[in-house]
Amino acid sequence: MEQNFALYTDAILVMASLGAALYCLRLHQQLKRFQRADRGVGEAIKRLTEATRLSQSAAAEIRDQVKESLAALDARYGDLQVKRQEVDDLLDAIEGQMGQHMRRCTEARQLTEQALTPLVHKAEMEIHALTKALEVATRLRRLHGEESPVDSGLNLRTAPDAASATGSLSNNPFLRAVGE
Repeated sequence: MEQNFALYTDAILVMASLGAALYCLRLHQQLKRFQRADRGVGEAIKRLTEATRLSQSAAAEIRDQVKESLAALDARYGDLQVKRQEVDDLLDAIEGQMGQHMRRCTEARQLTEQALTPLVHKAEMEIHALTKALEVATRLRRLHGEESPVDSGLNLRTAPDAASATGSLSNNPFLRAVGE
């Protein structure tokens, strides 16, 4: 029995050795496959690392460009604010000058009206005096038998109302002399 037992033990040991050898062969094959894959994975990792580095440098460049653009934009915005304030100041000045000119125009119109009113009144008085003189001349011509300008078709202006005529007679020496 002991021999059988040693034989069984040897057989089990040979089979275990054979299983271990097959297992080692299988591990060796997997290790070779992994080394081949390691070269492929290593290359992929290397390419990925390079792409990451390039994208990080591109992102840094873009960040710098954005900072420069923001700085330029801020400067332009500041200039725009200054220009806007200048335009507002100019508009205020123009509005002030326009108001001042409007007041001056109103004053000039009022002064012109004040200056022209006596002249118009004086012209009306002179026209009234001339109308009276024409009437007197017409009466004199009729007395002498000559044709009057009124009869010949001339369009003469009528005399102003009687109230203004009486006031103007006292001011006009010619009318006072004619006496109507």
